[in-house]
Amino acid sequence: MSLGDILNGAFTYIRRNPKATLGLAVLVMAVASLVQAIAFTAVMDEFFGVMRQIMVDPMAAEELDTMPTAGLGLSYGGALLEILGRLVLVGLLTVVVGSAVLGRTVSMGQAWEAARGRLPAVFGVVGLVLVASVVWLAAVAAAIMVGVVVATAVDQILGVILGLVGAAATVGLGVWLYVRFALALPAVVLERAGPLRALGRSWNLTAGSWWRIFGILLLAELLIFLVTEILMTPFSLGAAAVLFLGADTAWAAVVASALLFLGTLLLLALTTPFTVGVTALLYVDRRIRREGLDLRLQTAQGDSTETRIEEIYAVPSTASPSGGWGR
Repeated sequence: MSLGDILNGAFTYIRRNPKATLGLAVLVMAVASLVQAIAFTAVMDEFFGVMRQIMVDPMAAEELDTMPTAGLGLSYGGALLEILGRLVLVGLLTVVVGSAVLGRTVSMGQAWEAARGRLPAVFGVVGLVLVASVVWLAAVAAAIMVGVVVATAVDQILGVILGLVGAAATVGLGVWLYVRFALALPAVVLERAGPLRALGRSWNLTAGSWWRIFGILLLAELLIFLVTEILMTPFSLGAAAVLFLGADTAWAAVVASALLFLGTLLLLALTTPFTVGVTALLYVDRRIRREGLDLRLQTAQGDSTETRIEEIYAVPSTASPSGGWGR
């Protein structure tokens, strides 16, 4: 598939399966993003309360706690719930994409039935990537600290150069690893692979095509960024205006929460299916190029017995399943 095929396919499967894509996205993220919207409103309400007091009495700024704390704990819990909701949605939508490639449509119930058993493995992959991210952040901090130590004890210019080079190298390594593991979640859902094996499959499938995959993922993220800025700005400004104008009123917090909740829900419902579609189609594309998956897909499309999706995407015996990464 070309770049145009992948991007067009990510839109097409949404258009042909609106209930199983947009419907699932709205249903899952409505639950997952509600707490976050309420928490954000609590933080902003406290912040604007402080700002109103400062506007009335500027001299009171030194006595006021300008750091909003009331909704921070709730915000952290809401963020975690939203992340978990996104992961569930990724598993469900990957099933929809895998079926759409075969020319099939699935209902919400069928997507849940096919994906629910894979959700623990999805969480496992993300957990492993999270551990790797912590190690990566520690490496970035260590590179910067080396530069600071050298700048303090030896030579300032040399320290700055070493710090910048070290930080750039570790950041580049992080981006490189992100792309190499980008296809792990489709492998988890469609191949029924375990977390380690899925990471190994992604490593093997992305070999020799790093720049192409990086470019497509980067373009998709840029599109998502533009949509986010365009879509969320009116909701965010509206919520801020309501909180500022409706000083100390219950209705202001309710209206602001509703605006943020609707904006977030609309954004996630539109962008998450697209992102999952791009990643899953990249996975299919790499398997076509490396393992001849297109032949099996053509056979399945003409099969009247509706072969199970995991059988179609099973790794052929001639392919290296995980490169020794385990189950």
